[in-house]
Amino acid sequence: YLAARPDDATAHYGLGHLLQMQLGTEEATKEFRRSIELQPVQTESYYELGQIALDGKHDAEAAQLFRPAIARAPTHGGALTGMGILSYRAKNYADAEGYLAKAIVSAPDYQPAHYYYSLALAHVGKRTEAEQQLKIAASLQQKRAMPTAEKP
Repeated sequence: YLAARPDDATAHYGLGHLLQMQLGTEEATKEFRRSIELQPVQTESYYELGQIALDGKHDAEAAQLFRPAIARAPTHGGALTGMGILSYRAKNYADAEGYLAKAIVSAPDYQPAHYYYSLALAHVGKRTEAEQQLKIAASLQQKRAMPTAEKP
């Protein structure tokens, strides 16, 4: 498809996503960047690049990539979680709490948001709420780990 339509930003994003799932981070990064070059409003490409940077502990780069994703989609649960994690790593626990509170509203089933929210809450002295969020995170992790029954 890309051979026939090399300027399709969405197709570059899709290829990047497939490559990322196959652990081809370098190749995925190239496709996400190309997607943004072609169409600078590719929110998901910014988010995916931010997540790659976050996973690689390139925090400043991750923040620069999550910001445009949030600017385009203020309720983007993944980007809000990413910014919350970055704030947590920087020991800005109040900022982390704010980002992560928004993330769990936007993406209530996103386990990392609940987990990091529990950590941030603990650091700002909200122990009861932290314990509740940790229980939710553990429950979501368990649900994710359970195999689903196959339908006949």
